[in-house]
Formats: sequence, structure tokens, C-alpha cells
Amino acid sequence: MNRRDFLKAAAVFSIAGIGVALFPKNVQARIGDRLVRGTRDGRLLESTDGGKTWLPTVNFGPGYTVRALYHRKDLVFADLTFQGYPVTLKSSDGRVWYTQDYVDPRQA
Repeated sequence: MNRRDFLKAAAVFSIAGIGVALFPKNVQARIGDRLVRGTRDGRLLESTDGGKTWLPTVNFGPGYTVRALYHRKDLVFADLTFQGYPVTLKSSDGRVWYTQDYVDPRQA
């Protein structure tokens, strides 16, 4: 391997490492008695047995990456990226998701 090929390979591995660091493989949060896990390929999985088995519940799509899941009051929030742009969604049950500024007309 010559110097140029070595530098190209090193750059590819460095960029891949940065991608893994910026986008953790899985993030998870507890919603009631369920664990919810977000993945880098835009899916949410849930477990009712403490993380032994995971079932798919939501698929935001392949262009999305779930970066964080967290609680505030009675809502759970998902920080996503879509083609490099940040998106935050909210849910009361972890199954139906709305944009962060959505107001339910029944509660307005």
C-alpha cells in the first residue's frame, strides 16, 4: 500500500468513526412499563420484558436517524435527523408521533 492509498483509507475510517460517534447505534427511554429503543435506520422498537426481546412499533423511514429519546411531563420526545436536518417529534404513548409544535384540537 502506498502513502496515498494509506491516507485515503485512514480518512474513510476516521469519517466512519465520527459518524458512529455522532449517531449512536441505539438510544432508549422508558414509557410506562415499556422500554423504547430508537435506531440509526429510523425505527423504534419496544420491549415489555426489560430488554430481552424487541418488537418494531414505528418506522419513521430510512432517511431518519433517532438521536435521542427523553421525557418531559407526560410526553416523550424523539430527536431525529432527516438528511442532516434536525427534527423533534412528540408522543404521549410512543406509538403516534406529532411535530413538536402540534396542538391537539380536542385539547385547545
